[in-house]
Amino acid sequence: MKLFDLHCDTAYRMRAEALPFCDGRLQVNAGALSLFSEVVQVFALWSPPADTDEEAWLHLCEEMQQVKTQTAACKDLTVLFSVEDARCVCRDLGRIPALADAGVCMLGPCWSGDNPLGSAHDSNPDRGLTPSGRAVIRLCFDCGIIPDIAHASRRTADEILSLAEAEGRPVCCSHTAFAAICPHTRCITDEEALRVAALGGVMGISMVPAFLGGDKTEDITAQFTHAERLGIAHAVTLGCDFDGTRFLPRSVSGIKDLPALYQTFLASQTLARRADDFFWGNARRFFGGRMPRIQLPGQPQ
Repeated sequence: MKLFDLHCDTAYRMRAEALPFCDGRLQVNAGALSLFSEVVQVFALWSPPADTDEEAWLHLCEEMQQVKTQTAACKDLTVLFSVEDARCVCRDLGRIPALADAGVCMLGPCWSGDNPLGSAHDSNPDRGLTPSGRAVIRLCFDCGIIPDIAHASRRTADEILSLAEAEGRPVCCSHTAFAAICPHTRCITDEEALRVAALGGVMGISMVPAFLGGDKTEDITAQFTHAERLGIAHAVTLGCDFDGTRFLPRSVSGIKDLPALYQTFLASQTLARRADDFFWGNARRFFGGRMPRIQLPGQPQ
């Protein structure tokens, strides 16, 4: 099977815990890749809030280089990057084109609380982007980086979506779940999901039980069934959040368990016909169609 996952925090764990990509303690690791014919993995670049903006930038660069170096021999793996909490770019917007050139495909302006770019999901829901945040989002559009609303407050998400709608640009929500099933502040509302889909964007379903509303396999499949119900199954994929959470569903302990989850989808009368799209096709079409500078499996040279 083929796999396209919009979010893992493996890069941070590799740096913070000095773990090589071959270490089986990582939920995304080199050994597990053998279970798939092709994998496209988006590695999130993140630095703890205690770091200064400059330390965050240095750590981001270290994480990117470490992932590139240690995955170079993984022939069936395509590596993409995202930035989670982009406060490190606010003093030097010239860093955004540099990130695009380095393979960053998505950028979330905030992660938790308030930062110089905007407000996150656990802050005041009525606070949105700052003037610097709006400038960053517009520059992302210009550079081909997709704004990511996964950690945004409702107001921040609304403002990013409105900017995208005004310019006809896509937006993503890299790792989330549906608030209609579980009303967590990190979950996407149906209205937001419909707007993301209308812009041609994608949403990744997280494996975090607190977002799914439970830790059973049925809690995972319920998210994709809800997308079918909304008529946006074409815009939903995986954003597992591996290596970013201590808690996972009972049947999923890391990337190695996704083939079994895929078989569960194939056995479902509701989800079988879209299983390949959920695990690969939807994200592959989105990124392959909008980001020609990134060479994905199957693209002509």
